[in-house]
Amino acid sequence: MKTDNETIGLLIGKADAATKDICWSLAKEGISAIVKQKETGTTEPDDVSKQWSGQPGKDLFFNGWKLLF
Repeated sequence: MKTDNETIGLLIGKADAATKDICWSLAKEGISAIVKQKETGTTEPDDVSKQWSGQPGKDLFFNGWKLLF
């Protein structure tokens, strides 16, 4: 029977060397972690303001919140 503790790492998906090193070092310390590598081709959210009433100037927004009066 094998009695020594061996570190096991599980990585799913594509990752670069830095991400692999981070996962391996956490596993060696006994820390379970889920690490998600940020994709290089990030999509920016659309900053298109939506007119909910369909009439520009009728809806008032503040920091993305619709103000109701």
